[in-house]
Amino acid sequence: MERSLFSFIWAYSKRDQLMLLGLTLITFPFLYATLELPKRIINDAIGSESGIINVFGYQINQEQLLVDMCLGKHLTVLVHGLL
Repeated sequence: MERSLFSFIWAYSKRDQLMLLGLTLITFPFLYATLELPKRIINDAIGSESGIINVFGYQINQEQLLVDMCLGKHLTVLVHGLL
């Protein structure tokens, strides 16, 4: 018998534990994006003072930024759900 619960789990399911760690590392950016995008939609797209917003050197109007961010939000939720 193993000395501790951790050593028992590690001895008999090391491969599964490493696979879960890999899956977690893959899905974490999508989880972060699903939580960050609503904040950006409210602050950047809806709450902007001007109608033109500078994004990575490109000028985008407020409506197009809102549509792009909402599509990005739906895409990240879909990918995170599929993973």
